[in-house]
Amino acid sequence: MGHEPSPLELPERRRLTPSMASFRLLVLDFVREYLTLNGASPSYAEIAAGLECSRTRVKHAIRSLVRDRLLLQGDTPRSLAMPTERDAAIRALVGLGYRVDTDARTIAEPVTDPPLLPTSSLTYPRDGHSEDERNGDGQGKAGGGGTSGREGEASREGHS
Repeated sequence: MGHEPSPLELPERRRLTPSMASFRLLVLDFVREYLTLNGASPSYAEIAAGLECSRTRVKHAIRSLVRDRLLLQGDTPRSLAMPTERDAAIRALVGLGYRVDTDARTIAEPVTDPPLLPTSSLTYPRDGHSEDERNGDGQGKAGGGGTSGREGEASREGHS
């Protein structure tokens, strides 16, 4: 009975595109566009309304984006901000294993923590033969007689 809005009256609904692999990227795109248009940060409710989802889902996505440093968040409401090129460069260096101290403005070469164990040195016999083969008589430690197996049994039977 009420007036149904025509497709032209409806705001364009945001949807995932092939370049956006997750809901997180949809939230990031919304925040980026909102900051560009309004010059201020959107609230969780505004993001949820714009993406037609719950505030809880938005909150989890924002927390994940902040953790991955794709989005910056201050201590006050509406304090979302996009990282600068400097922040993106620091994030890339840290991702490559460099130690970045922004306060001291230093970058250290990548190291492992804890340090890797030193490589072991393998020692091999000089002549390439095993210890058993170097027993002196060429028989090795296990050798004893000139014959073994069935031949040895046959020769013992013939001598008894």
